[in-house]
Amino acid sequence: MSRVYQASGTRSGIDASIVAVVMKGGVVASLSGGDLPHVGAVALAEPRPSRKDSSKTSSSVSVLVRLGHKEDELARRLSGEMAASLDLPVVLSVGIHVDGATEAQIREAELLAGSLVSEAVPGMRRLLEGMPSTENRSL
Repeated sequence: MSRVYQASGTRSGIDASIVAVVMKGGVVASLSGGDLPHVGAVALAEPRPSRKDSSKTSSSVSVLVRLGHKEDELARRLSGEMAASLDLPVVLSVGIHVDGATEAQIREAELLAGSLVSEAVPGMRRLLEGMPSTENRSL
């Protein structure tokens, strides 16, 4: 069983949205926007005990980035935050393009992306509540 979470926002004239399929076994999400929403980088984050404090959850992240794209660090950070917060594996695609973006616009787009993810985590938790448990099975 899965449920869909969606949200969008605007910051300094930049629009972005997040769409996620939320399952007991993990989250698959797309965070995109600007003048040309696209796939720039994809991250897979796996929750794990923190190396500094094993009572806390952290994550390990692997990233694929398309040639010429710069969303890799954003995808790494945000997917890791989501995985640690939800204690679930997370696949996150990030692609926000602003034509002729200035450094300030890039910072604004990154802040918007972070805000969308911060707001998404509690929404995803609510979607997970009441979902039937699944056994760890494969075909």
